[in-house]
Amino acid sequence: MNMPPAIPNENPAPTVASSTSENPWAGLAIDFLIAIAVLIGTVVGGMVAWGFYKAMQAGMQNPGMAANPDAMTKAIGAPNDALMMIISSIGMALAALSVYYFRRRATPEERRVSKAAAAQPRTWIEAIGLGLALCIASMALTWGLEKLGHVPNPTNLKMLEAAMAYSPALLVLLAVVMAPAFEELLFRRGFFGRFWAAKKPMTGMIASSVLFAFAHEVPGTSDSPIAMTLVLLLFYTGMGACLAWIYRRTGTLWAPIATHATNNLVAVVVMIAGYAG
Repeated sequence: MNMPPAIPNENPAPTVASSTSENPWAGLAIDFLIAIAVLIGTVVGGMVAWGFYKAMQAGMQNPGMAANPDAMTKAIGAPNDALMMIISSIGMALAALSVYYFRRRATPEERRVSKAAAAQPRTWIEAIGLGLALCIASMALTWGLEKLGHVPNPTNLKMLEAAMAYSPALLVLLAVVMAPAFEELLFRRGFFGRFWAAKKPMTGMIASSVLFAFAHEVPGTSDSPIAMTLVLLLFYTGMGACLAWIYRRTGTLWAPIATHATNNLVAVVVMIAGYAG
């Protein structure tokens, strides 16, 4: 992929009081812990609620099952991948909203700049173009690895396939609408924006992109060899850097959201077409 042009200086850094008075690394640590706590709490809560529902359902169908813990455990089973993707998506949304509301709310000036940038056709052309470029790069990487005898196996592939099998509309909602909106709110507005406000955008670009990569590819959670996991981590890190770049270049969070959504939309369309074929 060609290197992006130099970042223009017309967009000022975000002017959030907490960001300018707080060490960005300390702020990032607090933001990260809040996000992790909310995400884990949501996932655990969702699984407990699902288990309670399944237990009630099993008990109503067979009242005597309550006296047999082993039979009840077997009846409850484990949540399927589609349900886990729904719960995880809700968790990410709540995590992003928590960090935004309590730590990184936009100022009136930031909203004005963002609104003005979003009104420019160039913003959307560049954002969508970058999304298409990222998708092409992803396909080229996959093709190259397959030619070398390696098949990438992303951590979230099973959940994506399960959501698609359940309902293509569900996959579009989670992958094309929710994921871009809330991941960009957390990683670009929350994490990267904190360093941008502290006038350390390159440091923030690296830090937020690495966290973005590990959020998408957790080592040891798939059957991929370590080399493939490292390749995926590097790609996701690069993708995160591109999303931070387009955010800073345009001055509006709608740009990385559009880039992310474009990339995911093309991938989802290809997945649905392959599934239908």
